[in-house]
Parts: sequence; structure tokens; C-alpha cells
Amino acid sequence: MSTKNRMSGNEALGEAIRQINPDADNAIRETSDRLREAAQLYAVAIADETGRTVSDCPDGTKRIDIDALRKSASAESLLYEILSPFGYNESQVRDIMLSLDSESGRRFQTSDAILIKDRSALILRMNRSQVPFSGRLEVRDGACSQLPDGRAITLKILAGDGSLIRDSRIAMLDADRLQPELTVRTWRNGDSFVPLGMKGRKLISDFMTDAKMTLLQKESQIVVCSGEDIVWVAGRRIDNRYRINGSTDRIAVLEYVCPTSEEDRR
Repeated sequence: MSTKNRMSGNEALGEAIRQINPDADNAIRETSDRLREAAQLYAVAIADETGRTVSDCPDGTKRIDIDALRKSASAESLLYEILSPFGYNESQVRDIMLSLDSESGRRFQTSDAILIKDRSALILRMNRSQVPFSGRLEVRDGACSQLPDGRAITLKILAGDGSLIRDSRIAMLDADRLQPELTVRTWRNGDSFVPLGMKGRKLISDFMTDAKMTLLQKESQIVVCSGEDIVWVAGRRIDNRYRINGSTDRIAVLEYVCPTSEEDRR
């Protein structure tokens, strides 16, 4: 059927409806207006529920609180609206809802993102390769090691009388105890260090569990090494053997630098 014939058919149908109900045009417009208003109310409600359920984390992931999700009047619809921009379809969302009572670790992936069921939340991040990373960082003022996710670790040298900086993103180490070049890498099974304030060794895996880190945070955790020693679990804790003290002449100040968008969320 040609476009012209279809238009003629539509016009004829419209005319027939108007003959049956002279107010049909007004009724259609009113219905359209109500539907538009309903859609606006739905969008506002979803935005409000999303604000109570989803939080942005400093590492660039999104945390969907399971308890808050369950309290929603329509949890599955809310979860669909949250996840559909990341490529999740209705079937996947239904499976995710069914997994809420399961053990941690179940994964749901699209070409755009990966979602992991954690203890009390669903953790969502943009999909990226989990190939282990290893880089170098010279112990000199102004050195920098770029990480694959856009973050970086910088280093500057201060005199030993510098004041202590209390910030989890910053590590202050005795520069003269460090080797001339540090290794910046993803942590490995079996890695251990001596956490600040302790005398004995602790496995990195146990340290991360005690810190209640999410599975995604554990996967991407970076460590800084001097030779075989891990001197800093980046953004978390330094090794006690490399702490500064009254006899420190030079301080190596390492900083975990995030992209601007992540800094704004801190």
C-alpha cells in the first residue's frame, strides 16, 4: 500500500471515529496529556528512588544497596531503570533479582559493564580488562606511574622534618630505605606485608577482607613494592618497616591521584 493510500485510510478512520464521538479529538489529546504527565511522574519517582538506592564510589564503581532496593514499591522496575543504560535487559534484571539472596560473587556482564553480587550491595562498574598491571616508579621528585584505569601514583621528595599528612590517598615513606626504583602492580595471591602499627606479616587477601573491601575493589587493588617488599597497599596502608620517624632525612610522599570526575565524588 502506498503512503498516500495509508494516509487516506487513516483520515477515513479518524473521520469515522469523529462521527461516532464528536469529542474524540479532545479525548485523544487529554489522554495523551495524562500519559505524558504520568511518564513525568514516573521519571521523578525513579530518580528519587535511585538517589536512595545508588551511590557513586571513589573508585568509579556504583553501589546499589540491596536493602534499599528491596524497600522499593517496584524493585524490579527500579533495578531495570538503573541498569538498562548499561546494556542489561529484562531477563538479566530478573535473574539479578533472583540472586539477591544468594552468596556473594555471582557476576552479570554486558558488553558495557559488569555487576557483582556482594554482601549487602550490587557493585557495578564499566567493563574493562582485568589483565594484571605492572609499572615502574622512580624514587625522585616529580616521578609518576600511570595506571590503566586513568588513575596515577605520583612521588615527591620532602625534607625529613615535614609534617605528617593524614590522608588515605597519601603514603609517607622513609625515602632512604627504598630502592631507587619501585614497582607498581596489581596485588597477587600470596602477597603479604607488615601493616603500619603491627610487627607480624599479614596476607594482602586477609587485609582486604578485614577492610570489608568489595570484590571489585579487591580485583583492582594496587600495591607499591621496593624490591620484594610491599611498602604500600595503595590508598589503604603502608608497611610498618618503611614508616617515617625522628631519624628520617628524606620523605618519599606517594599520592594516589584520581581523575577529576572521581575526585569530585570524594
